Amino acid sequence: MNDEILKEIEKLEELEKYEEIINIIENLQAEQLNTEIIVELARAYVNIQKYEKAIEILKSIENEGKNSVDWNYRMGYSYYYLKDYKNSEKYFLKALELDETEDNIKKALLNVYIELSRQTINESIENQDKAIEYALKSEKYIITNDDKIRVSSCLAWVYKEIGDFDTAEKLLKNVINSVRDDIPVNSELGYCLEQLAKFEEALEYYKKAMKLGREDQWIYSRIGYICCCLKKYEESLEANLKAYELGENNILINSELGYSLGELQRFEEAIIYYLKAQELGREDRWIHFQMGWTYRHLEKYDKALEAYLKAKELGDSIAWTNAEIGICYKGLGKYEEALKYYLIANSLDGLNEDKNKKIYLLSDIAYTYEIIEKPAEALKYFEQAKKAGRNDAGIYLSMAKCFEKLNKKEETLEYCLITEKFDEYKNNIQLLSRIAALYQEKGEYKKTLEYLEKVERLGRDDCWLNTEYGFCLVLLQKYKEAIEKYKHALELKEEVSDEIYLNSQIGWCYRNLDECDKALKYYLKVRELGRDDSWLDVEYGLCYKELNDYEKALEYYLKGYEKEDRFKEDTYLLSDIGWLYDRFGKYEDGEKFLSKAYELGERNRWIHMELGECLTRLGRYEEAVEKLLESRRLSLEEGDGVDLEDIELAYCYAVLGDKEKAEKHMQLAIDALGAYAESEEYLKKRFTEIREMINSISNSPQFFSKFKKFFS
Repeated sequence: MNDEILKEIEKLEELEKYEEIINIIENLQAEQLNTEIIVELARAYVNIQKYEKAIEILKSIENEGKNSVDWNYRMGYSYYYLKDYKNSEKYFLKALELDETEDNIKKALLNVYIELSRQTINESIENQDKAIEYALKSEKYIITNDDKIRVSSCLAWVYKEIGDFDTAEKLLKNVINSVRDDIPVNSELGYCLEQLAKFEEALEYYKKAMKLGREDQWIYSRIGYICCCLKKYEESLEANLKAYELGENNILINSELGYSLGELQRFEEAIIYYLKAQELGREDRWIHFQMGWTYRHLEKYDKALEAYLKAKELGDSIAWTNAEIGICYKGLGKYEEALKYYLIANSLDGLNEDKNKKIYLLSDIAYTYEIIEKPAEALKYFEQAKKAGRNDAGIYLSMAKCFEKLNKKEETLEYCLITEKFDEYKNNIQLLSRIAALYQEKGEYKKTLEYLEKVERLGRDDCWLNTEYGFCLVLLQKYKEAIEKYKHALELKEEVSDEIYLNSQIGWCYRNLDECDKALKYYLKVRELGRDDSWLDVEYGLCYKELNDYEKALEYYLKGYEKEDRFKEDTYLLSDIGWLYDRFGKYEDGEKFLSKAYELGERNRWIHMELGECLTRLGRYEEAVEKLLESRRLSLEEGDGVDLEDIELAYCYAVLGDKEKAEKHMQLAIDALGAYAESEEYLKKRFTEIREMINSISNSPQFFSKFKKFFS
């Protein structure tokens, strides 16, 4: 009878009709039941996942079944599905003890130890040794290659969980090589490699898992993180947004989205995700630093500053944070505060390992000093930036500007010339124009002209260029070419002041070409435009003097002399006024101006000669002789003739009664002039007078009064 019942149960098991099996057995009479049938009842309950009921039934026949393989196997099986792996282990071990050849029991124990290993780690990471022990125990029950793969996967997982990613990586790669190349293994291997910072390789396995069909938020979030680490921000953004769409909305994903968007210069969007991360509870120094960085790039310096200061309050001790705070203060125009934080950052060791940041910081310190008009301090930090490795056109140009502010023209030119060597500045009109101006200030007019020609070739054709060009040509005494440039500059003028200056320069050039009538036309135009200063009056005087209109020349000279104090000490003007007064016979006025020029340092041959003549006319012969002798000495040094001095000296010595010296100088003058002394009426008359004076010389005290008429 029992055999028939067991056969019927077997058929129903094949049909998976477990409820019918339960009904049949539970409706049997007590005398029909035996241990084997009751075990089948427990088995049926296991198959409908009522494990507690199965255990209850099995325990009811414990005395009869505890030494049977089937009873122990069913107990182990039930406890296994209740995740009570310790009890499961106990009964499976007993079953194996009773039948060491049964592969199903070995497979069951392999599964138990794998689960015990996982369970132990999940309960506490401190149980890692026990977890490894369980995983290693499972190796004893390997039968098939699949079993071996499962055990290796388990061990890899355990090593991954305890942070031994190197071992986990090796095990997982062995698993893949053993033909298990599925989603879990590739996912786990990707994670291990990620933890080992082998990001490129990790990305490869994550993508393989995706190719095999994994499309959940976890895989996208991992790829997003990896790509972010690899600075593949577009890919990171794409993956993280996909994870976000699939429901991943936590602090980490929002932080990563913000970071990727920031690196892609999409700052407005980045802030949105950083704020979401904050709403979800992130309030650490990292989030505040990133928000500061993002706001700073949006030029919202007040918000950026608030975020950076909060980061420092939360323990941010990174040197660069101080630099960022400095940048914010600089953006807010608070330069002293900016320098305070810049200098703090520079004093910390953290930046020494980052060459680019160090250079940036040193350069910005220099720029800030430049802004607050401390060029010497700025130069000190530009030099440090150079030593740190900066070598671009910008730094040399900035240094040139600093030297210029310090009025160090040589250094300004030197650094402008260095800047010119960089490709981006070789044809920079502004720089080349500045170099031209510096050479002009240095007095190297040929170099000035060279650079002005470069600027002109590059297309600059404005009032400034032609004015500077003209001025350089003037200094090279190329007055005709200068006039051409000045006239072209007039066509391009923008201001009345330009027109006044250019007409003045054209007039000046014409005067130096001895075309004083043309010069006066331009000076007249200048006067009409409103210029009425001493310089113009003096120029009028010079022109009229050259045109032999001495009256107007003296008139304008005196106007210029009276208008500006600087001309009261202009020895050339004083000398010329004195000379003009002498021409009009106003020797006292002439002597006053000539003597003032002399007192101010005018010591050339001409001033001595002119004073000598003037003093002679005033009857101050001893003084006249002194000046005439000095004029004669200077003329001889210069290799010039001294006939004029000798004539005047002969006059003076004759009046003073020194016959010998009078005759000597008269003869020297006649010898120097040769036939001209006899042919020129004025000279002929003058020598006749001097001879008469010499012939009349006596010891009479009335001598001077007798010849006074010659000099009045």
